[in-house]
Amino acid sequence: MEQNLILNKILEIIPENYICNLDSEGYLDFYNEQDDKLLIIGLGSIVSGIFSGIRADIIFNDIEEIIHPKLKKETLYKIQVTLDTRQHGIIFNENIGEGIYENLPIKLDKEENVDNACSLIHEFIKQYAEPFFNYWQDIRDFLPFVETDDPSKINSYFSGYGMEKKIVIWYLCNHPRYKVFTTELIESYIDYLKQNPSDPWSKKDFKRLQSLLKRLEAVKPLYEWSDSYLIPKNYEK
Repeated sequence: MEQNLILNKILEIIPENYICNLDSEGYLDFYNEQDDKLLIIGLGSIVSGIFSGIRADIIFNDIEEIIHPKLKKETLYKIQVTLDTRQHGIIFNENIGEGIYENLPIKLDKEENVDNACSLIHEFIKQYAEPFFNYWQDIRDFLPFVETDDPSKINSYFSGYGMEKKIVIWYLCNHPRYKVFTTELIESYIDYLKQNPSDPWSKKDFKRLQSLLKRLEAVKPLYEWSDSYLIPKNYEK
């Protein structure tokens, strides 16, 4: 089927408050820009005639603009999200996409297949994307999950830069252990680099950490700390 016909069918089932973005490489996204975050439904290169995947992402501006200060907003949207439905599934031990992904890919060469694809997109939005978007309302929702000291867990909860995101969240939420945590992290880098002075990757990571902490010094926290932040919200599927 023609690209415009496929796109028009998809537009019929996307929520009204989402803006369509078809980039020069043929990737189709729909985004909902809010005051502090961007909600994204991504359909990949579906308009090329193959429906092979769907995802939902959230970009929290307060986090990403501090970690990636040199990126323009539209570039940030394409390069770095805060978390997506895959990480959400890890946090809540949920098999995101069940009932949908196993039916892909679909070749969109006839109207029946396009209608089937649209039905799966609608199902994904209702069953997975909307509960995902509804849960992560602001950065305080991360606090119960980033209490862990296990870096591998932290990294699995975010779409990259997990430890940096934890640091930013703790600072912006006035976490009482922020200063102790960052001081110990700095000391661990110094001790490691004394023993491994030729490790270029650790040197680069340490430099990034120092730059991040310096940027945070110029920003005021967003919230006053409350122990209630450590109680996870109920996740309603």
